[in-house]
Amino acid sequence: MASLGEQLRNTRESKNISLEDASKDVKISMRYLKALEEGDYSEFPAQTYIKGFLTNYAKYLGLDPKSMLAQYSKLMLPKDDEIENFTPKRAQRRLARKRVVMLVIVLILALCSLVAVMWWYSQQL
Repeated sequence: MASLGEQLRNTRESKNISLEDASKDVKISMRYLKALEEGDYSEFPAQTYIKGFLTNYAKYLGLDPKSMLAQYSKLMLPKDDEIENFTPKRAQRRLARKRVVMLVIVLILALCSLVAVMWWYSQQL
């Protein structure tokens, strides 16, 4: 049996619909449609988006959205160790940005402290 993504892609291709046309028709970014067809769910900010986009895309292609969602749910049943380690890409990027900002703030504070100490020391002479 074909994977969920393969079913979506095969149906779209059998109807001679380009990914670009499908994107325009369902008003979903090509990036997300491609991710659905490739089974790359880490591209989405949250599961709600996946389910909504999958439902709309399945309807557009003439597939049963309930069946597609059921397949997705079976596919995404998490293993116990995966539940703790799941972090969407967007959250990972946001966390990395916060770390950089905090590092810059700490460096600025250290530099200001150094300048203040040097000024105070020069006033003591």
